[in-house]
This record gives sequence, C-alpha cells and structure tokens, in this order.
Amino acid sequence: YNSGLGVSKKVAQSGKSPAKQLIKDGVVGTAQGIYSRAQGIIDDVDPKINSILTKSDKAIKSDAIFTSLADGINKAAGNEGSDLFTSSEIRQIIQDSIPQARTLATKETLTLAEANKLRQIMDRTLGDRAFSGATLPFKKDALYDASNSLRGLVQKLAPETKELFKQYATSVGTIKALNN
Repeated sequence: YNSGLGVSKKVAQSGKSPAKQLIKDGVVGTAQGIYSRAQGIIDDVDPKINSILTKSDKAIKSDAIFTSLADGINKAAGNEGSDLFTSSEIRQIIQDSIPQARTLATKETLTLAEANKLRQIMDRTLGDRAFSGATLPFKKDALYDASNSLRGLVQKLAPETKELFKQYATSVGTIKALNN
C-alpha cells in the first residue's frame, strides 16, 4: 500500500504514512479513486472544523504563529545552527509561494478561524499538482511542515477539533503521497 501511494521508506518507518488509516477506513482502488476519496474527506471535515473555530474568541499574535511554524519546521527537518529557519523567513516563504495567503500572513493577530484559513490555503496549494511540480522541493517541504505545525497549534488551542484534524491530516498525507 505504501509503495502504491509513493510513501517513502523513511515516512513509513516513522509511522507517518497514511496507509494504516486508509486500510482501516476501507479505502482501496486506483490512485485517482483514492485521491478523490481523500479530497472528499477534506471537503467534509473542513466546514466542521471551521464551524467550531468560528465560535472561538481566541486569537494568536502572528509573530507567535510564525515562530511556532519555524520551530516546527526546524524540528521536522532536523535543522541546527546556521540551517535554522527564522520566523521571518517562514513568513516570507509563505508570502512568496502562496499569494492567496499574503493578507493573512501580514496581520498582527489572527483568530483561530483565520489561522485555520491560512492552514487551509497552504494545504490546498500543496495539494495542487501544478504547484508541486513548479516549486523547489525545500520550499514545498517547508510549507508542508509549516502547515502541519499550524494545524497542531490550532488543534492545541481548540482541542475539540482533534479527531477532525486527524481525519484531515490523513487525507492531506494521502494527497501529498500521490502527488510525489
């Protein structure tokens, strides 16, 4: 199943492969069928998450968001010393690579719903095959790690979204694997 999805041995060994969850959910078929099913789950779960977050009055300073994203990326990539990404670099990568995110990336404070919208924009862009083929691999990996970090931050501040985000993350991982 991992080889059919294009999941690397490293990802499979780290336990981050979506294969186990897909098998559990009974997802089988062609790559296009699996892609469509994963996109369907995303389309179903997104409004539910948004509904929960829209009701929240919590807000996050954007500097804290981008610092958290930089920390998450550096941890995921094993960066050290001069290889560390800064929050300013992450903000710039997002603004340069995803024009739709510029407005949110420049705000001083984001509500949980806005932080989630930024994550959604990043996920949609990463799921776009044209973007995946035209973007430098390190930027694509940085954006993927940033999206995961942002998902974790929103989930931490709104724990009632945890199970929905789990379904979402499995589907995003499936699409990413199929696009590689």
